[in-house]
Amino acid sequence: MSTLPIIQRYIWLVNTIARFDGRLTFGEISRRWEDSPLNDGSPLSRSTFYRYREGIRELFGIALECDAARGNVYYIAQDDCDGRLQTWLLDTLGLVNTVGESRTLAGRILPEHSPSGGPKLAVAVEAMQAGQVMTMSYAGFNPHNVPSTFRIMPYAVKQSMNRWYLIGEGEDGRIRPYAFDRIRELTPTQDTFEFPAGLDVDGLFVHSVGVMTDEAPERIVIKVLDGQANYVRSLPLHHSQEEVEGEPDTFAIFVRPTIDFIMKLRSYGPAIEVVAPSWLRGQLASEADIIRQRNS
Repeated sequence: MSTLPIIQRYIWLVNTIARFDGRLTFGEISRRWEDSPLNDGSPLSRSTFYRYREGIRELFGIALECDAARGNVYYIAQDDCDGRLQTWLLDTLGLVNTVGESRTLAGRILPEHSPSGGPKLAVAVEAMQAGQVMTMSYAGFNPHNVPSTFRIMPYAVKQSMNRWYLIGEGEDGRIRPYAFDRIRELTPTQDTFEFPAGLDVDGLFVHSVGVMTDEAPERIVIKVLDGQANYVRSLPLHHSQEEVEGEPDTFAIFVRPTIDFIMKLRSYGPAIEVVAPSWLRGQLASEADIIRQRNS
């Protein structure tokens, strides 16, 4: 294993153990490496295997543990701190490994392009770890696309609706999301900050679709038409979604009625009818009338 980049070896090892969680010994893992299309002709020695386990723990925060009571099989230890992050990492690494082993299918595995955090995301995470205040040049969606420069305390990074966001507190004392694809420059300073005790960053967005938090959450009831209800069941509009008893294909959601949520409703077109609240029902009905008039 001398020429394959170390990161690919880590990904292969994590994915292999994840696929056969708790069923493979070191010998079986080594034999699977021999059969892998990623193998460059070098065997997987025990010392190399142990070294990779430590590297994977340091880089990804994923622990590959040995269960001696079950015959020295390896499994992925659950991370009690953030199981969601670990699941995302395993899913991502598994996909990377699958694509890497399927180069002959180039042109037939078609990921969707979405804005990524790129190098700036890594800079932000490092500043979060060090508790460093950052200087940021940010160009929001304003008429002239003119960036503004200010200082920010980076509290978290969040992925939402195919974008990565930096969640931080600016000089005005407000905690806001900043899309990485709109950040022009991001530079750590020598100043430091303490993460606010008791701040639940995830809780800021518990009632949001997307990252906007300006609106107060309220109960929204929708009826799904045109046989599309199963799509809404299989991919809920929000985690609070529940079916209204006695009302077929009708769902209730407790959510902030932000523009992100309203745009999600619009994406279903006439297949979704807002039952309540009346103001949102009226707003979408007015928009539909305007569209009909434009097309007539």
